[in-house]
Parts: sequence; C-alpha cells; structure tokens
Amino acid sequence: MFSIVCILLHPQIFIDKETVTNALQASNDAHLLQLDNLADNIQHQARSWLNQLTTEIHEKEEYSRNRSRVIEINRVIDAFRDALDQLDLTTAAET
Repeated sequence: MFSIVCILLHPQIFIDKETVTNALQASNDAHLLQLDNLADNIQHQARSWLNQLTTEIHEKEEYSRNRSRVIEINRVIDAFRDALDQLDLTTAAET
C-alpha cells in the first residue's frame, strides 16, 4: 500500500529540480530554526543559572561579612567595657 502511495505521489512531489531544491531548503531551514531555538534555550538557562549562582554566592558572602563585623563590634565593646571597668576600679581604689 505504501509503495503505491509513493508511486502515486512521486510525480507530484518531485516535478522538477527547483521544487526538490525548494523542499530541501525549507527542510534545512526548519532544522536550523530548531537548532537556533535549542541554542537560545541553552544559553538562556545558562545565564539564568549563572545569575542565580552569583546571587547565592553574594548573599552567603554578605551574611558572612556582616556576621564578622558584628563579632568585631562585640569584641570592641567588650574591650571598652573592660577598660571602663579597669578605670572604675582604679578610681575607686584611689578614693
């Protein structure tokens, strides 16, 4: 059955060289469009992943940096508190 359909369609599809060339060019263009769309999709996903990764790294580093600054501020406060206590003890001992 399939061979009969092919034989019947053959004269209609492949009328001349120009028709075959146009059909092949259209098929090639369709494949190239699919490849371009796939490449665009991959590129979009890669950029999205990179942006997400960059944001995560920035947030983690920012949290770590802020935490370090809070610890540093607490140490400075403790040092000033100790110095103030020493000053109060020295002043109390003199009076």
